[in-house]
Amino acid sequence: MVFECLCCGVCCRYLGPYHDIYSISSDPYAYFLEFTPSGERMQVRISEGMLHLLSDKEIFEKYPEACPFLRYISEEEARCIIHSTRPDYCKKSGCYDYLIRDQDGIICGKIKNRFVIGADERVSLILVHFSDIVTHAPYDVFIKEVTDALTNAGYTIS
Repeated sequence: MVFECLCCGVCCRYLGPYHDIYSISSDPYAYFLEFTPSGERMQVRISEGMLHLLSDKEIFEKYPEACPFLRYISEEEARCIIHSTRPDYCKKSGCYDYLIRDQDGIICGKIKNRFVIGADERVSLILVHFSDIVTHAPYDVFIKEVTDALTNAGYTIS
């Protein structure tokens, strides 16, 4: 399955706590971005024609943990305003944390944050009992419980 971005912004809605940004005063388009888990720092640039979106902070009312460079240009369509210079970890992360594969290795669902996305009916039937874990348990507990249940049913999580 080839990853095809839908520009929905789901992948970036919870990345804010992992970034520190520092402006470079001499250039309104340039910023230093630090990925706090690794300490990796890089210079990024606001994409041409996107500078006006930087001052729009409305996204943080709905998604307070959103990446500082994610902006919605319509109700359903999001944009990374540093897309052309975004960090490697952003380029490598698809719209999921984990893939769910069946016994034949075919992708039959994805896990992103606390959501199971695009799961087929068999996976959905297994996970229907996890609503309390999804809403109340810490993320690592959620992942362990879901992984255990799916592994016991013959699926792999990667």
